[in-house]
Amino acid sequence: GSEIIFGRYFTPSLSEGARQTGLNNGPNGYHNWAGNTPIGLLVDDYEMMDGTPFNWTNPVEKANPYVNRDPRFYATVLYDAAPWKPRNKISGNVDPANQIQTGAYDLLDDKGALINRKGLDTRSSSIEDWNGSRTGYYMRKFIDPNPDLVDNTDRQNIPWPFFRVTEAVFNYVEASIELGEDAEALLWLNRIRFRSGMPALKATGAALREAYRHEKRIEMAYEEQRYHDARRWMIAKETLGRPLTYITVLGKFKPGKSMK
Repeated sequence: GSEIIFGRYFTPSLSEGARQTGLNNGPNGYHNWAGNTPIGLLVDDYEMMDGTPFNWTNPVEKANPYVNRDPRFYATVLYDAAPWKPRNKISGNVDPANQIQTGAYDLLDDKGALINRKGLDTRSSSIEDWNGSRTGYYMRKFIDPNPDLVDNTDRQNIPWPFFRVTEAVFNYVEASIELGEDAEALLWLNRIRFRSGMPALKATGAALREAYRHEKRIEMAYEEQRYHDARRWMIAKETLGRPLTYITVLGKFKPGKSMK
């Protein structure tokens, strides 16, 4: 059956602004507008594949921060070097790798001199030096990944879920937790995680409540839930009230290594 219980669907023959999610939120290096961009706090909340928290103090994770993360991370966030659509369909033959570029990179010019080139999806892009992300990330969720679609001009048909089955399950999990029925809450919370390829949780009591709130933040990202959840749970001050974080990506030339 359908995951969406109540949603907004779109008609291809009609010009509806909501159908241009890619234009409104995609990278400026594809001539899009970067309307909603993930902040570092959200990105860092996506767990590792083994269910442990991501930690910048872990040298292995710091060296490769976008490897072995919760699969929902890759479905939600575009990050530096993330594979994306053919750029030549809209921006010319400037990126044969078709990867998101949110950093600044050391390169060699035609004369072999070392230069630093700003990424095509930054606010210093050679394609568009505006409309770029200020956080180093772009939203991927709800943007049609079809490589034949040009987000700047083509409309997509991905529906908007006002209410879906998973939200109903979350509501049941939360009610079970507040009633002290931890086993029932874990059963259904882990079913959400299993569907995403994540391992089971084993928390109880207050730890289970925190795990549930974290899980909902991840699963329902960009579905207009978090703002209301944080207010309802009375945690807005310590969550929504935090200073935002971002990432600065620098691709440095390593002495002794060839760039050819």
